[in-house]
Amino acid sequence: MFRMSENLSTTIRLFILTIVLLLVATTSWATFPDDPGFFVIRGFSNAHLIWLPSDNSTPTDLGALGAGATRVHIAAGFILITHAGSLSTGAGSSLWYAPLSEIGMSIRQHRSPNWTVCPFADFSNAYDVAYANGFAWVTLLGTNQLTQVNLTTNTIVATQPTVANPQDILTANNKLYVSGSGFGSGRKVGIHYPGGQSRDSITVGINPQGLAVNPATGIVYVACSGSSWGNPTVPGSIAIIRPDNSDTVLSLPQSAFYPSSVTMTASGSIYFADEYSTPHLVQLTEPTPSHFSITPLQLSGGWSLLAAPDSGIFIASSTTNTICHYSATQQLLQTFNPGGVPAGLVFWSGQSTTSVEQEPAQLTNYTILRAYPNPFNAQSTIEYRLPNATDVRVTVTDLQGREIAVLTTGVEPAGMHRIRFDGSTFASGTYYLVLTANQVRSIRPLQLVK
Repeated sequence: MFRMSENLSTTIRLFILTIVLLLVATTSWATFPDDPGFFVIRGFSNAHLIWLPSDNSTPTDLGALGAGATRVHIAAGFILITHAGSLSTGAGSSLWYAPLSEIGMSIRQHRSPNWTVCPFADFSNAYDVAYANGFAWVTLLGTNQLTQVNLTTNTIVATQPTVANPQDILTANNKLYVSGSGFGSGRKVGIHYPGGQSRDSITVGINPQGLAVNPATGIVYVACSGSSWGNPTVPGSIAIIRPDNSDTVLSLPQSAFYPSSVTMTASGSIYFADEYSTPHLVQLTEPTPSHFSITPLQLSGGWSLLAAPDSGIFIASSTTNTICHYSATQQLLQTFNPGGVPAGLVFWSGQSTTSVEQEPAQLTNYTILRAYPNPFNAQSTIEYRLPNATDVRVTVTDLQGREIAVLTTGVEPAGMHRIRFDGSTFASGTYYLVLTANQVRSIRPLQLVK
């Protein structure tokens, strides 16, 4: 009788432990999307948010978005989507956002996320968003403004004038860069200083749109679309903006090339794409800091470009309604079908601390980009970026802030770095990665599960 009771008690304890572990798995780290894939704005009108797994399995429709959904980004643990609003009434200009944990649960439950909506004035036409210094910064295409949003309180903190018809926005070099398309006639990139200094602007090629940065050099690349509809037409160009705000405008090898998007891969390759006329793609390289070479590629361009984790690229096309994954040697690896026009997209790496487009909370570029896998069982690889050579220290602390491991310390060169954390001797739980460099700290959580 005693043995039977003991066995029954053990069985009950094991059953309860299993339930507890399942609850923990589904309510903590597993609430994030735990597989790589795309969040895609599908359609220019009647848009829906689509989750498209990278293994090309069945997409998940996460429901309808607002009028004029334009851009989707991942930053500070949120999905951020800008909405330009209705073209006829002007209503609906807004920023929608939701925590990644909510998005992960929506994918598992096949439902629409619970969005927080920050509305803007009618006809303001919210276009793009970046995250910096603890705030979301939204370009308002229709009113020539840049607005600052507190995501915690869902309030507009401040709104300031910027370049004419602002489109893309980028954080780099402790600045905010804003491309001013001027509806096809603009030639300015606005530069804002979130610390409160006055703004500047730089003259570039006609119709600046897409922006990208080389984190190692601080150089910002601008896709200037020119004008394919004017009489006469104006060819597109590439602008190079250096951290000291000096710039160079490069002509392109094809006269009928009108680039609108640009991206930079982890290996340092810079790609510009055009889908306004015959699709083209070119690659820009920097043999020396003062010399650039442009190489046309035998690939079609696209509406959007994204850097892929393998140093290749994703090209989203609104003519074929596909997203193509090419290797660093321009070999087609995979084709994705979102079920409609991929009007905007962002790639999610499958880690709760990073994404291809995730931006640091401060405009420093001294940042931990990701830890993978995370959650992890024994070992995790940490990637971090330094904009220049500096004394750096990367440590691991527990929840009480006690330092339990020093992963690296000393002067390191600019660029990307990878180190490994072995947690095999530590208990399961939450830990924190802490990068300290040049009086700046970057912190990311680590979840050890055994």
